[in-house]
Amino acid sequence: MKTGFVFIAAVSTESALSLLKETVMKLDVHKMTDAPIWSIEHFLNEVQPEFTANSWVQLQDLPSDYSHDEALLLCQLSHDEWVAWVPQHGEVILHAHQFCALH
Repeated sequence: MKTGFVFIAAVSTESALSLLKETVMKLDVHKMTDAPIWSIEHFLNEVQPEFTANSWVQLQDLPSDYSHDEALLLCQLSHDEWVAWVPQHGEVILHAHQFCALH
């Protein structure tokens, strides 16, 4: 095992890059595309419920001391961001970790 390590350490950067290019060229692309593709979107949908525009949610953190603890979702900006309206505060951008479904 030590000799392999010494060999790798002794290889120049150009030789290592050349070896890496040769290895990549030998990969069978068809075998790689048959593998299932993991998606973060699927994971997020399993972990959090789907929220829709015009639905009320419970806030985890209040935007101000005087605002309500619920918000109305107006529109989705990204997979984890929403534009929402909070009574006694106004419009805010909420991240998914800042709210949950109403109890």
